[in-house]
Amino acid sequence: MQRKIYPIIALLLLSIQVLGQSTHDYAFTAMNVFVKENIFEDNDKGIQINFDIVVKALKTVRSFQSFTFYPIIHTKNNQELRFSKEVSKEEGFFNNEFTNNEAIEKARKIFIPYRNLSQINGKFDAKLELLVTFKDADTASAGKFDISLNIPVSNIKKYNQQSFTISAFSINQEFNNYKNAEGISISYNCLFQTPYENIDLSDGNDAAYLFYNVIKDNSGQIIYDGSEHKNTSKIYPKINIWMDDKPMENVRQFIPFTQIISDGKFTATIEIRAKNASGSIIFPTCFSKNIEIKKPIMVNYISQSFTVNDINFKEVHKKSVKNNKEIRNGLVFNANCKLKYTTVQIKEALTKPEFKNFYFVAELTDSLGNKIFIEKDNSTIATPRIKITPLKPNDNYNLNFYFPFRQLLLPKGQQQVNLKLYVTDSANTVRFPILLTKQIKIQQPEVYLAHFDVRNIEVGPGDYDIAAKNIPIVNLFVSKKAKKGQGTPDVQWFLKDGKETLYSSSVAFNSRLGLDGVINMRILDDDDFSIDVYDFDYLSFNDFIGTFKIMPPRGTGILQIDTATNGNIKQGNIIFKKSILPELKILKTKTTASNYKGLPGIIMDFEFQFGNLASLNGISLMPGVLSKTNQAIPISYLNTTKQPAQIYTKSFPLDVSTGKETFFIPQFEYESDSSLFVKVELGTPNILLSIKELKLPSEANLKNIILPTYSLKENQMINGINCISLSIQNPASEGLFEFCKPEEIWSSISFFKNETDEIIMPVYSENKLSTESFGFKTFPAHHQTWNIPYYLLDRLTGKQVFTINYKAEIQKNHYTLSENSQKIEFNIPPILKVKVNSISFTANKRNKFKKCEIIIKHAENMVQEASTNEVQKNVIMIMSDTPFFADPLDEVSVITLIKDEFGRTISEIENKLTISKLIASDNYSLGKNKYCKKIKIGLK
Repeated sequence: MQRKIYPIIALLLLSIQVLGQSTHDYAFTAMNVFVKENIFEDNDKGIQINFDIVVKALKTVRSFQSFTFYPIIHTKNNQELRFSKEVSKEEGFFNNEFTNNEAIEKARKIFIPYRNLSQINGKFDAKLELLVTFKDADTASAGKFDISLNIPVSNIKKYNQQSFTISAFSINQEFNNYKNAEGISISYNCLFQTPYENIDLSDGNDAAYLFYNVIKDNSGQIIYDGSEHKNTSKIYPKINIWMDDKPMENVRQFIPFTQIISDGKFTATIEIRAKNASGSIIFPTCFSKNIEIKKPIMVNYISQSFTVNDINFKEVHKKSVKNNKEIRNGLVFNANCKLKYTTVQIKEALTKPEFKNFYFVAELTDSLGNKIFIEKDNSTIATPRIKITPLKPNDNYNLNFYFPFRQLLLPKGQQQVNLKLYVTDSANTVRFPILLTKQIKIQQPEVYLAHFDVRNIEVGPGDYDIAAKNIPIVNLFVSKKAKKGQGTPDVQWFLKDGKETLYSSSVAFNSRLGLDGVINMRILDDDDFSIDVYDFDYLSFNDFIGTFKIMPPRGTGILQIDTATNGNIKQGNIIFKKSILPELKILKTKTTASNYKGLPGIIMDFEFQFGNLASLNGISLMPGVLSKTNQAIPISYLNTTKQPAQIYTKSFPLDVSTGKETFFIPQFEYESDSSLFVKVELGTPNILLSIKELKLPSEANLKNIILPTYSLKENQMINGINCISLSIQNPASEGLFEFCKPEEIWSSISFFKNETDEIIMPVYSENKLSTESFGFKTFPAHHQTWNIPYYLLDRLTGKQVFTINYKAEIQKNHYTLSENSQKIEFNIPPILKVKVNSISFTANKRNKFKKCEIIIKHAENMVQEASTNEVQKNVIMIMSDTPFFADPLDEVSVITLIKDEFGRTISEIENKLTISKLIASDNYSLGKNKYCKKIKIGLK
């Protein structure tokens, strides 16, 4: 048995404070003060000061108070024994009322370890003073007392002078249930040379020592380092009654195999080491031993192997209970499975937790290969999965699958079904070899359509929300809709088949009237149901109110129920209708690669035949795409049966008299590995009659839907900047724009030099400067013009070859319509480095203005500027010392701003000239107006 160790720490102070009060509002008197020596507390040895305390309030007491008491000890020659208040204080919370403004607390104790009194040894007389603080702000004295002390000779050692003796070392390789992992379990006893009470903690160390393991291979390389805090064991060197009253502890540690670098069977050296909590002090190795490690081999996730045995199939036509689960009217499949490798052996599981699990999937199909097991809500195909995490080697795992007959898309009578058992990952992207295929003959009962119309459920008056009434504070934490404890229920009802919940209504908060609801579902002839009514509760289980029992007639019929079977239900109106489901026979399904007005895709033909024509109302049909987890994904498709052809994005009403439907599904709605489906449903909410899965035809190869063409023009002036103009025409089929608006089709290009170095820079697009970089901006895809300024290619000159990567996609689903690379070649002229040195300004009418600013712009960016606040007749303005790059044909704008004494612009002069004209003369005149006679610009 290992005792819990409690280190000496400062006690937390809980106080109820009264504003404006302090220790000066009280008088404190300590009584019956005496000192006990050689006291053990939490395995530490020292003295214990005992006292009673009387507190007298000098003002009227309005609440209880908390004070902290701590001692000060002086020797006769007035030497103060210094020790931490944190290890010697006593907190007194006065929880009894003052009587006549006076209260007393008895038997208070303060413990001071000997190691905190190490400044003096031997027997001596001393003076004890008890001080009182309130909120660590004010201090008062409770009295001074003469005491005698006998401090033993100090044997105090520094924290880092500790030494350890390891004994009873044992090692075992096993599965650790607590850690849920396989690895190495280690046990040993650790004896400390210096016990807790003799450790000097004045350097700020905690008295604990952290023990950890290091494993080295035969070459001395560390293959496991347990120095991280989570892998250490924190031990205090305290006296242990289970270890012959020695400062000794039994240490148990576990090393998961996943944290050991080497694999397989090998010899290694294990070391036991110790350090302090911060890691600043590391002790010499305490213990080392050669061991043999048998680490299971590491394998890839896909290398897992499975063994399935004890396979059993059983039809259940009567109610039964298995593993506390109610089962009836269905097919039960049971098996046992063993997995060869545990999770610690899976390489991918080290970094991706999802690869610790394996999902066993049971799939049912009919004789034609159609999946026939559907979800409880009739929405789509159901694929039941069982997750197994193999923690122990060679462990048996039970596989229990249940397929209710009412969720099977099968006609009445004896049917042959095929069961396939396989394993996949959580995302259904990894498929292992099929474990089992089995043909089974079952007797399928007739399935009916059930319609439940539940209205006007009203519960009787009563005492509701009892739990919330008893605990009023919980009302602070629940929804504002559910005002608990007000005696009004929050009504919710459930449609159940035995213990199985088939439907849950919404909650009617703070009302005795439940919300109405309509449910359509597939049922068997001998199914019976109940409507169970509850008082919904956020805090605990819902409180049962009452039940309506529904015992449907055999065959078809209508049932009306107005009276509850039991419970506190005042009324309710439930109409139950039971009818025969239409008989659907699929005659033919076919997919063919095709195109529609130039848009590639597939044609899907679907031929069918219905029985029970009298019951056919509201039949709808919808093709779509099945995800890898069998989720039905809606798509846009073209129904070509009716003319003119019409595009749908959801199901459409089916004309059962035609017996055939033909659809076109565009290529952008599916991937190369997609599965298609055709779903036939009845009514609203829909009851699934059939869902047929189809594979893509082999000739349906995905191809570029848009094939761009490129044209290049050099030396194009765009907004005064010389550019290379790259035009991209994106011819798309007429059919594409019937499914998508032009603005829904977007594209982007990336610009590369040497096919690897992407050039990201601002560009002009459609005569406007882009605000984003070249490689990230997207534009409508039907036509684009990208204008690349020469000056941005200042590091290149002469004939250059670039690569353009083009991509077009549909914005809503990011489907790639085209990916294309194209090489282009053009000449880059020498790019100039330009700097205007000064501008001379000859003023006119100087009394009319106070300030002049000169701004130079290139490519819509300010590249240089200058200003003056002193207007003289002739002013030379020195421009900012920043050169810029430009093509000789580029334009620059020189803007002169004349401003008044308030900084308002009263005149603006803009002069444009090309770089080649600018550099042709060192002194170029720019013109004049009424405020200036002339402006000259000079280059450096």
